[in-house]
Amino acid sequence: MAIEWDKNTLLLLHGDSFSDSSYYNVQITNNGSQVSTVQSRFGGTSFYFDGASCIFHDSVWSKIASADFTIDWWEYATQQTNGPRYSSLYGIGQEYGGMMLGYSGELGYCSSVLTQQWDIFSGIKVLDVDVGTWVHRAIIRNGNTLYSYKNGSLFLKTSMSGTIYNDSSHRSAIGKYREGEPDTCFIGYIDEFRISDVARWTEDFTPPTESYKPYIESEEPETGLIPEPSPGDEPVEPSEFSSKLNWSVSDYLNHDDLTRIERNCKILNDKLREYGYIAPIDFRKWSSGEYPTTIQLERIRSNINALQDAWFAVPEWRELMAVYRPDGYETINAEQVNAQEWDLQQMHDYLKAMVAAFELKQAGTPFMIAGGIYNAG
Repeated sequence: MAIEWDKNTLLLLHGDSFSDSSYYNVQITNNGSQVSTVQSRFGGTSFYFDGASCIFHDSVWSKIASADFTIDWWEYATQQTNGPRYSSLYGIGQEYGGMMLGYSGELGYCSSVLTQQWDIFSGIKVLDVDVGTWVHRAIIRNGNTLYSYKNGSLFLKTSMSGTIYNDSSHRSAIGKYREGEPDTCFIGYIDEFRISDVARWTEDFTPPTESYKPYIESEEPETGLIPEPSPGDEPVEPSEFSSKLNWSVSDYLNHDDLTRIERNCKILNDKLREYGYIAPIDFRKWSSGEYPTTIQLERIRSNINALQDAWFAVPEWRELMAVYRPDGYETINAEQVNAQEWDLQQMHDYLKAMVAAFELKQAGTPFMIAGGIYNAG
């Protein structure tokens, strides 16, 4: 099941495997690099480049060749090297073009044409080489301006206009420029390599203190209650119970679906409280663009389980479990959303049947005439 990712991240490599962790699942091909435990910025591993190796990825540059972008990563150079950190278009034979970052250790080149000239900028010092220490690098285009940052501080600001040459038949390369030139490879370690289709920074910033995530963290509400709707939002009325019981892998879970599941929990909780069943749960409303973090996914599961624990063991209950991506991040799939919807619907149906049976049995008695179970307790 697709959920709301940070779709501005076009490529994300954590340094722990040769697979893309972004929403787009870009094809990655290793060319002699290693996942190493010798050096790491986050997570205990990073990619090691020995001076002859590189990592290829299918080009993402058709999306950003003439638009804003950010390329950022952590590097640990083990020696001074001529090798570039990145080439947006890996040259075959004597071809060159696209964008190259770090040739001769520090210079950047960028072209709008292949194999002819570096005509956007040429030989600009876009970064430097620091041996034996971790350094955060960021190369950013915002409009017609190119920025380079080192450890969050501005290193270069220069004009940049035009469309960077891109060709989907050519892969991009991390750690190398083009084939047949062994002296054009980076030597050292790279961790948390990311390409984005937005300008993430245009002023000095604090470098990331943890590994990147492929989604946007949403702020936790100050209380566990559903917050008041923002101006222009339609209020969510917790009065109508509704479910979707046929989620498939092609469905998209959005903020309205999350709010509906939360609302169903609240409806059941309010009704059970009328009958003296108290469940320790809380609720919230979701907004467009919010992504359910690990904490929020656990909270929703706990809410549903708490409703059953406070009442009784509902027949045909489906177990609610955490689901993880191959890269270790928690997500949610169609099976688990169906389980959540099913469990809530089962509780709703059994509660409705229980109340109906009780009302039928007690119909006409003084107890029911006086208000019955709705006034009980």
